[in-house]
Amino acid sequence: MDDLKSDALRDMDVEIRLDATRRKPRFIIETAEMTPELTRLIQQLTARAAVPIIGYQQDKAFPLQQDSLVRVWAANGHVYAATETDEFLLRQRLWELEERLDSHHFIRISNSEIINLAA
Repeated sequence: MDDLKSDALRDMDVEIRLDATRRKPRFIIETAEMTPELTRLIQQLTARAAVPIIGYQQDKAFPLQQDSLVRVWAANGHVYAATETDEFLLRQRLWELEERLDSHHFIRISNSEIINLAA
């Protein structure tokens, strides 16, 4: 967030509350008006595609961008991801990936599979 160094954001109050019952972070922004800086901040906080998912093939790690994924599925106690050309073993659980994947492009179609609608 280095590009967000305006006076408006430097003067922002930040409060962090730890809650062991929460499964994922929740951001609440209280403001008198929307500003371009706040809009950029919200975009950066909600951008999920920026962090790649790490897939493994024969103990080698490969960064996988969300837009390259065709499907993610669970089978035999493992979770896998497929691109158009390869398949990878993942080390996250399916529900963790479901939370992380862009909900505008990915949909869970069964207990064991998530597909990319844009693929």
